[in-house]
Amino acid sequence: MLEYDERLREKLEKEYKKKMSNAKVVQDQLDDYKMAFIKKLKEDELEGQLIKKQVEDELEREKLKELDRRKKA
Repeated sequence: MLEYDERLREKLEKEYKKKMSNAKVVQDQLDDYKMAFIKKLKEDELEGQLIKKQVEDELEREKLKELDRRKKA
């Protein structure tokens, strides 16, 4: 009976360690996904700000060109 109990305990311990290892792998993957997602959001935000700045600069140039044309006319 003691031998059976020992084998059962070892089997359960092995299963527990395997489940804990799998849980750690899944958690690590989730953390990596979260970090990659946040990084992409920040990159998209920076890209959006850059595009906005370029559009504002272009509008300002167009405005100055129009004022220059009106002065010449």
